[in-house]
Amino acid sequence: MAPPCLSSASLAALTRRHGANAMVIYSTAVIVLLSLLVTSICLLLFQGYIDRLGIAICIVAPLLIFPWPARLFLVTFLQLQRIEEELRHRNRELEKALAEVKTLSGLLPLCCSCKKVRDDRGYWQELEKYFADHLDLRMSHGFCPDCLSRLYPEVAGELTASALGDRRGLRSPHAEGTGTEKGI
Repeated sequence: MAPPCLSSASLAALTRRHGANAMVIYSTAVIVLLSLLVTSICLLLFQGYIDRLGIAICIVAPLLIFPWPARLFLVTFLQLQRIEEELRHRNRELEKALAEVKTLSGLLPLCCSCKKVRDDRGYWQELEKYFADHLDLRMSHGFCPDCLSRLYPEVAGELTASALGDRRGLRSPHAEGTGTEKGI
């Protein structure tokens, strides 16, 4: 049977369960007992007896030295464990979101006349519906300048004149106003 070892996961679990202060007290008590044992053995081996001063030093020294670094270590260790768990949680959320992202790649069969798209099952769909189903987007319609001038020449002429006027420093009648107009 393998001897029990204190891994970072078990240390984190113990520290969460008992708190950092309790873990500092437990670990300080263990250090004091080990110090007492080692000092007693050394005093017996080298002096032949155990004196009170040696015992007092082996109890007091760990109490003065050990608790502050141990508390700092445990608090920092708990913070790192919490941050690591938050990162794991965010990574899971991002991986889930990435799995939900729809992508479109490769060749897209498109009718030359009506601009319908053939899907994977061989059915022809409107371009807007196909994009909405596969790309999670909505289509917005308008006219390109060529189609606008071909279909609506009078509107295209007005827009071209106002665009030229704006470029020459002339302002359109919509540019001046009370400031309450939006999008004009």
